[in-house]
Amino acid sequence: MTLPSSKSRTVSDGQRSVTPLIVQTELEQSNNTVTRPKLRVEPESPTCEDPEECMHAFEPIHSNIASVHYDLVEKTQVTSLKTLLKSMIMLKYKREDRCHRYPSLTYEELLEYGETQLRTLVEEAVAFCNDATRSGPLIEKFDEMGRNESVTLSNNSLASGLNSILLDFRERDIGELKRCSDGDLTLYNAGSNMVIDSELLAQVSDNKSKRRPALYESRYEDLLRLTPKVQCTSFEELAGVMATDQPRWSRASRNLESAETTEWSDIVSCIEVEKVQGNGAWHESLRRKWEQHQYAARAFFEDADNVQNLSVGSGVLPFVSEHPISGNNGSTAQRGIKRGRDDENEAGDVSHKKSKATGSAQEHVETSLLGSIHPGRLPTEIQCAFFGLELLRSRWGRTHSVVMLFSDDQFSVRWYDSQGCIRTEAVSLSGEELPLVVATIVLFQRFKTAMRGRAGIDLKATIDGKEVPFDIPQSTRARWALGGRRSVVGVPVPAGTADGKQRSKRGVKGASSTLPEDCPVDLGQYHFKWSWREETRDSEADIVKTARRRSEQYLKEHSTDVTDHLPQIMHDEDFPSLSTGLIRQFAELTSTEVQPRIPSLILSKRLSPLKGLDGYTIIGCIWDILRCIFLLWRLGVAHGDVSLGNIMVSHVLGQPIVLVLNDFDLAALMTPREKSPKKRGFDRAGTKPFMALDLLQSESGSVARLCRHDLESVVWVFPWYCASEYLAIWNDPSPKRVFYAKTAWLLCPEVVPGIPPDYNMLLATSHQILREWLPGRKGSDVFKHQPTQHIPDTLGAERTTTVAGRSDKDYLVIIAEHWPPKSQHITWEWIDWEVIKSDVLPEDVVAGDVED
Repeated sequence: MTLPSSKSRTVSDGQRSVTPLIVQTELEQSNNTVTRPKLRVEPESPTCEDPEECMHAFEPIHSNIASVHYDLVEKTQVTSLKTLLKSMIMLKYKREDRCHRYPSLTYEELLEYGETQLRTLVEEAVAFCNDATRSGPLIEKFDEMGRNESVTLSNNSLASGLNSILLDFRERDIGELKRCSDGDLTLYNAGSNMVIDSELLAQVSDNKSKRRPALYESRYEDLLRLTPKVQCTSFEELAGVMATDQPRWSRASRNLESAETTEWSDIVSCIEVEKVQGNGAWHESLRRKWEQHQYAARAFFEDADNVQNLSVGSGVLPFVSEHPISGNNGSTAQRGIKRGRDDENEAGDVSHKKSKATGSAQEHVETSLLGSIHPGRLPTEIQCAFFGLELLRSRWGRTHSVVMLFSDDQFSVRWYDSQGCIRTEAVSLSGEELPLVVATIVLFQRFKTAMRGRAGIDLKATIDGKEVPFDIPQSTRARWALGGRRSVVGVPVPAGTADGKQRSKRGVKGASSTLPEDCPVDLGQYHFKWSWREETRDSEADIVKTARRRSEQYLKEHSTDVTDHLPQIMHDEDFPSLSTGLIRQFAELTSTEVQPRIPSLILSKRLSPLKGLDGYTIIGCIWDILRCIFLLWRLGVAHGDVSLGNIMVSHVLGQPIVLVLNDFDLAALMTPREKSPKKRGFDRAGTKPFMALDLLQSESGSVARLCRHDLESVVWVFPWYCASEYLAIWNDPSPKRVFYAKTAWLLCPEVVPGIPPDYNMLLATSHQILREWLPGRKGSDVFKHQPTQHIPDTLGAERTTTVAGRSDKDYLVIIAEHWPPKSQHITWEWIDWEVIKSDVLPEDVVAGDVED
């Protein structure tokens, strides 16, 4: 069977009835062109005069809040503060303190090193707490903090108290934990004493989030730079002004005319403060305990930790806040999470399979709702996560962030990275654990660049045989997401120009308009990607290289049908030393559900998004992608994340437009001829607006992934391309809700008057293809979709007793009826091609696959 060609049938708006989509809106017109409809910005939430009588309990919860809550449940691990401190000491050795002239410590030696240094650190903290002269200023400030009703005064007291610790330990070496250089010295400042651009925190939460932390840690040199009117010349002098002349410091810090704006990249760590019991008596208990001067280090080392290390997936909410989960029927997470990727209209939320071990926690999040949330009053744990997220996004190469919480006299630490969150059990300031709090502040004082979350990577690539150093513009940011790939993409710039605001002749933001003498290539022609992949996954670069090699090996003269539509990777590199698994290994935190991640760097030839192409042009070359996907699966390469942002355009002046299948970081390899990858975690990976209905409908998330799922995703791209503003529910955090929303659209697509004819055509034909693709769904039966083809596998994927007779070829024929391929797409019978079993090379056999 051959596909119908464009000679036998053409696509035009007048040939078939058009059933477009929803909601009336005004379209801007200029120069006879029609632009996409724009979303209206919602007003800020009002301040509640009477929180008890307000209506916030009946407002929808912003989807970002719901998503962060969901991630915290699924990706939080809990340990003791002592264990986390030891783990950070071990990680500090690996990343900052190791002398490369000597062999690296074995794991057993590193454990002993961490235990020894922690003991020394705690002993020094105990000595500090038992010395009335040294620790007196700290206790005095804690006393002020507990008594003050003013939040501002209370936070200022806490900052001064923590700074008294830094001043005391500044000149002290503690075992192998050496004091840092003057340039790395930090101080704590109250959040009210700074000018900071934190609009994002309001935007991503409908103004429910605080827009600045209670306290933050910053290099003292940055504090001096941002407040020139203070005119201090030393660390001690600045700390003295902050402690003893608070009005002067506040005026200088908040003077909009003289003080510079604090950037989140200037912040080392954040501190959140909450008063659960108001002005309680904890500070009196603290003083009575301190006056005994009987703190002892042995109390922390005689017994094993009383706190059990809790892994993710326990099915228990990993925090308790003043805003508990409740069954408020008035709230739903209605708005889709718009996590931008390569294209501003791309949906970036990625749904991953959850195993049965985590199912109870996931179901609890989806069916139970957050209680009423007032402006600026997020639940404390989510607020901490928001600050951690803002820090993670502050630099493209930020590896982790740290947020501390003082809840009355309870102190705890949170470590956020691409694997999720590590949270410590709280310790009491007024009990025996005060030295642990002091030890935490002293250890953070000794951190250098790497332990403060900066990757510190010298970026360079070999291009055309030349070693080319480069930078990434400092304005480049990761997407808003707690954990996951946290992809960062952009155009590289010549080394040393990351701060520049130059533009290339092509108008690429951040790219230099001229070629510096030390930059032998035009970096504006390339594309940079930094992402955190699971350690168990094949790297994106390796998968693309394998796809090219297999195409040349098995397709022979037809290999360009695949290779011309793959990204051209010029340089790739992994950084296992930055693995998120190291600190969890040191803390003995294990999880089979959330895998460690390592950062990967890719430099490739620059591509353009589909945005701007008219519908007829896209349909004319969409078979570049359909044929590429089909042949890749025959070659044993499953993409697994076909989406709007992953179908890119390569256009050389004077040559036809070519579509490229990009972003293989969720792809999987299998033996050629196999029908489905057997790699755990791949079966329900993808971007929800474009995922096949089979994958969304699965209760457990365990579905055998098939070629037709990727082909179906291609079709789902175009409703989103034409009308994403009106289909935001397709990006809901719940796969089940996305399934029902998409099947409802299949049953009854609503109308968007005034869209361009080419969009109208794309919407109508996409709808018709999907209805024919999923036949027999009439009336309410559209909500009873059953998977039409599953194959058994060894990982417990769902199976069906009825296997449909349709093949991948049949699905392609359905598409061809509405989007006829051009002559260059049917030059040979590729639709019937398959690798001969005897031709499969030994290196292409992937362990764990199921025989035909």
